[in-house]
Amino acid sequence: MSTSIPSLKVDRFKKIINLVNTSKSISLLQLEKVLNASRITIQRDLVELEDRKLLRRFHGGAMSLEYSENLYDHDLKKSVNVAAKKNIAAKAATLIKEGYYIGLDSSSTVYYLSETIFAGNVFVFTCSMDSFKNLLTRDDIQVVLAGGRMNKKTHTLSGPEIIEMIRKFHFDMVFISAESCIPDIGFFDPHAEEVQVKRALMESSNRTAMLIDSSKIATTAKGIKVCDIQEIDYVVTDRPEKSGLQNIFNEKLL
Repeated sequence: MSTSIPSLKVDRFKKIINLVNTSKSISLLQLEKVLNASRITIQRDLVELEDRKLLRRFHGGAMSLEYSENLYDHDLKKSVNVAAKKNIAAKAATLIKEGYYIGLDSSSTVYYLSETIFAGNVFVFTCSMDSFKNLLTRDDIQVVLAGGRMNKKTHTLSGPEIIEMIRKFHFDMVFISAESCIPDIGFFDPHAEEVQVKRALMESSNRTAMLIDSSKIATTAKGIKVCDIQEIDYVVTDRPEKSGLQNIFNEKLL
């Protein structure tokens, strides 16, 4: 780094980069504790480090460049924890009744729901090209693909156009996922545009099912808050006994 930068700042930069690359994703609160620096100082450091293309910021923290790229690699995400995601999809499918109007976000976990046999005579609105292709094989399902800007790497759609389109529908239930969950606090995701889509789906639905594998149950937040715990009607996970959500959801935990 440039010798014009004060040595204390250089040391702090090195620590931040090491922490981000080691943890993949880290919150501002964690950085404050480790660095013993003020939040405003750390935020300024993160802005400068992002400008130097050494990390990527998100609301409430930072992540490594490699991790941020992997988050957008849909094929990679679909290949992680496949058994858990299929288990979750099978449980979620039992919530879908004949004649339902349902909405699906573009997450890899919800993608596996589109591969699962569920009730027929169902209307499905999806934000994922891959889920749309899966559902086209079902003669007993009417499927609509959301409009909007497509991310060619993830095969997902987002943007103001999709929000406007979602608001024209009212669903019996929507199925969404998140990157992490803190019991008693809420669900979080690092991608602002996708969070907006998830929120729009929730606001246009009678009920919301959160599909999340147990590895994403955390003690610190990663990203932007999708919603509070109380806003979710069902949590579907692969290991409910390990999730720490039993006391919150009781019979709504699948």
